[in-house]
Amino acid sequence: MKRGICLLVTMTWAICGHGAIAGLAQDQASIIGLSLAKKDPASDFGQSLVPGSPVGTQIHLRILLPERTILRINAEATIFKVVDSADKPLALNEDSNISFFATISDDRHAVIVPVQSADLPPSDATSLTITGDVTCDCGADPTTETGNVKLVSDGEVKLGSVTAKIVQLAEGFEPESLRLDLESKTSFDQIQTLVFIDDNGKEIETSAAGGGSFGFSGDMTYSKSFQFKGKAESIAKAKVTYFQKIDAVKIPVKAKFGLGLGK
Repeated sequence: MKRGICLLVTMTWAICGHGAIAGLAQDQASIIGLSLAKKDPASDFGQSLVPGSPVGTQIHLRILLPERTILRINAEATIFKVVDSADKPLALNEDSNISFFATISDDRHAVIVPVQSADLPPSDATSLTITGDVTCDCGADPTTETGNVKLVSDGEVKLGSVTAKIVQLAEGFEPESLRLDLESKTSFDQIQTLVFIDDNGKEIETSAAGGGSFGFSGDMTYSKSFQFKGKAESIAKAKVTYFQKIDAVKIPVKAKFGLGLGK
């Protein structure tokens, strides 16, 4: 039995929060993906029959905020409800970390948010409706500071609003480069740009080289790596642009889309 899928999307979106941002145009907030996958009865790990797809229903929303810098999805303030055409709800995966699985664009003006349910719509469903709120934590009031630093293993550096421990200095991913691995109890999200300056006053090109977090709510440890060319002992200063404030931007969501399910 095959199911054909046809997306017919009608939406109303609005936005409120700190700062004056008008309602979003339809091309700035949209459903960009939908997948339906049956469970593999032979899988011992609850996998689906479709490689790479979770069991059930997965909807991807894209939020575009061209005047904002998105730092992360505020999972605690992001709530969804999905119902079928008979107004029967699909149970959403409460253990799915929306913030972790959200994908922020390189320019930080857009984010893709996955909404997952282990349920499939019934075979006679003609549409799905998703309602709720997406809350984006966005950086505001950027400022730039330059301060002295000393890059040594097990040392400490202050980068704007973040004080971090130097976990290690290691060989970088590019020739003649070094990787600086940091840990902090404060998220590195507020750092917009970082440039190291050597003892001759020359700015050293510095790029992000990954990061993550671990722990539990209220007791998180954040990691961040930066890569630069040169010698650690020649680095004298760090020029950091960071956000002094974080605004919670709330986007109410209401979207109805047809499935056109065949038998």
